[in-house]
Amino acid sequence: MGNGCLLGAEIMNMIRQALLIVGLLLLITGAAVADEELQSGSFMIRDVNQQDYKPALLLGTEVEVKIAGPIARVVVRQTFYNQSRDYVEGKYLFPLPEQAAVNAMTMIIGDRVIKGAIHEKQQAQQIYQQALQQGKQAGLVEQQRPNLFTTQVANIAPQENILIEITYVETLVPVGNEFGFVFPMTLTPRYTPDTSIQQFDRDAETVMAARFIAKDSTSTELANPARITVEIENVEGLTAIESTSHKIKLTKNNHKWLVNTQDNFVPMDRDYKLRWKIAAEANNAPAFFMEQMGDEYFGVLMIMPPEAPKDETVLARETIFIIDTSGSMGGESIQQAKASLAFAIHQLNQDQRFNIIEFNSIHRALFSQSQDVTDLSKQEALDFVNSLQATGGTEMAPALRAALTMPGDQEYLRQIIFITDGAVGNEDELFGILQQLLGNSRLFTVGIGSAPNSYFMKKAAEFGRGAQTSINQLNQVNHEMTKLFSQLEKPLMRDIQVQFPETIQAEIYPQKIPDLYAGEPLIVAMKLNAIPEAIRVSGQGKTEWTATIGTLEENAYQEKNGLSSLWARAKIESLMGKMVRENNSTELEKEITKIALQHQLVSRYTSFVAVEEVIQRDPIDPVKQEQIANLLPKGSTMNNSQNSQTVNYPQTAAGVELLRLMGLIMLMIFFWIKWTKARR
Repeated sequence: MGNGCLLGAEIMNMIRQALLIVGLLLLITGAAVADEELQSGSFMIRDVNQQDYKPALLLGTEVEVKIAGPIARVVVRQTFYNQSRDYVEGKYLFPLPEQAAVNAMTMIIGDRVIKGAIHEKQQAQQIYQQALQQGKQAGLVEQQRPNLFTTQVANIAPQENILIEITYVETLVPVGNEFGFVFPMTLTPRYTPDTSIQQFDRDAETVMAARFIAKDSTSTELANPARITVEIENVEGLTAIESTSHKIKLTKNNHKWLVNTQDNFVPMDRDYKLRWKIAAEANNAPAFFMEQMGDEYFGVLMIMPPEAPKDETVLARETIFIIDTSGSMGGESIQQAKASLAFAIHQLNQDQRFNIIEFNSIHRALFSQSQDVTDLSKQEALDFVNSLQATGGTEMAPALRAALTMPGDQEYLRQIIFITDGAVGNEDELFGILQQLLGNSRLFTVGIGSAPNSYFMKKAAEFGRGAQTSINQLNQVNHEMTKLFSQLEKPLMRDIQVQFPETIQAEIYPQKIPDLYAGEPLIVAMKLNAIPEAIRVSGQGKTEWTATIGTLEENAYQEKNGLSSLWARAKIESLMGKMVRENNSTELEKEITKIALQHQLVSRYTSFVAVEEVIQRDPIDPVKQEQIANLLPKGSTMNNSQNSQTVNYPQTAAGVELLRLMGLIMLMIFFWIKWTKARR
């Protein structure tokens, strides 16, 4: 009995020691993991109240927009402030509209202004790195995607500001009598499949290495504050100006409208959206904007097509819905997507067929092949939609292939409606699938969330010969989806042709004008050797349609700058599409580089760099590097079931807390056993 008691006491003592050791190890491991997460994770998402480090760099952004007709000129000023005691190199990944032509860059340090110069991308990087190593202050602006750019700033001195100013122009495409301007201020974290990682270049890695922070709703300080000012020329027939994203205040000054946000500064956690209406009779008038450079003329032509005939025949249609249920769609985005899909199902007619495919890390279809629209099939679809949840990765390619290759009836026009935030990094792979498998199908994209990947949405619709729609709030679902379904019935015009007099040499983009849908204008960028007396536009609807725009020299709006950049940007975009179709990169890369250098544009192969020749930092002194974080899109929730290898979501956050909790529980058991023994 005595030996048994001694043995029991020895075992209990061993248990106590084990509990103490394991508990302490778990606490130490939790702290180490937390520290490792602070030093590594690419997408660092933290509650500001629990953030245990202070960034060296602060960022402020000012945006000035001037809009005349369909042309917007934008100046973006990014101020990098170094609040540390060390020299710092800063890097910031930021979005711009996918059609933006970035044509100027300036670096301002105090009262010193250094104009940026355009170079081939590799050469610009070498100039920047050399300046960084020599201790000179420098700025570099690069394109990572057509709608994603990076700014790098070298050798920011302690307590010093460096301002990087970039300018761009873009064409605003109206829908009906409504114009819109969007300035993106953050981005949705991108997912790239494992199979695409080996195809990554330096640009793709930069996109994937973006950092994100969550907005702190309790803090009075703004992370990444922005001030936005918009000036709209008081065009005839302007009837309303409103924002669907921010509260604004309007001021009319002479012949212009000034638009400011109600708060002087706003957080950069959603796209800034502005829209205004033009009286229908004013908007139907053709408009030609022109700029002369040497012996060449650059122009933008905008003309509205005729209204749809009331007796237009409706084609038999098969509609396949693809809905993204990946982790990046968590929060409000999945609610918007499900509401959009439910609304679309209710709009289906009895003479149609339909199917639904959902995807995240895997994909599944509601039916093995499309079914006739009946009350029963619609109810099955609604039940299917109600059960959807956001989780997993964004394996978009298999779902897209499944929709494009699904067995169908040739008598039905297949229309694919793709509902997603487009948060992927393998856009070119997806465009290639569309080029290969689209056939006679049409692809329509519905961008979801407060900061969707607009480049992917626009280009996918372009490759798919369809149209793009954006939904950023739940209260927009009915309005935007109703507009989309009015387009789906039938294109108003196909086989669009723009013709010039024989003496005019013209290079226009897009070269192949897509089908026109209700309320969409024809917008063409062109380079001409002379101003034509007239331009003839024709198309084929139920009947042939023609329109002639005359006396262009008298009626053209003379612009000081920007139109040549828009034309060059449109040509580069066309050549990039050709590169995807033909898989011929070498010669096309040379041609794109030549155009970008000639027109002073940032592109995939050219960058702006500015260097201050005065040495600020002793080259032997260290310089710290810091990636400035983007705010998570408003309404977004990060879902940790995404593939951590490819998206770099912080998988360890929940594990840290669990390790610490287990350690504390074991220590509490240890002390309870010890206290119980003492009492005995």
